[in-house]
Amino acid sequence: MAEGRAFLLPTGEGELAGAVILGRAPGWIDYLTVSPHCRRRGAARAMLRFAAARWPGSPLYLTTFRAGDRADPGYRVAFLRLGFVEGPLRVEFGYPTQQMILFSPEGRRRDG
Repeated sequence: MAEGRAFLLPTGEGELAGAVILGRAPGWIDYLTVSPHCRRRGAARAMLRFAAARWPGSPLYLTTFRAGDRADPGYRVAFLRLGFVEGPLRVEFGYPTQQMILFSPEGRRRDG
């Protein structure tokens, strides 16, 4: 947090709504989480705005589960709803992942 790479979003009730840790490379999000109690309440968008402010004009990047991965608890769909698009397939720590890219810092809601 002292380096300005972490953002904790409090709920106002003594708990955390979410957290984001930014990578050292421009646009990279190393970690993003939202409390299950705070999903679909704007917490993820607030953290994406924090990241976008760090790198104005840069796309945002993160990695998540690949399509069809049974281990995915729903993160992939959540990122797509926030406006991320699929990027290259990757392997991180020996596990198959996929890069996701957000070209608009505010995200685009996809209905459907």
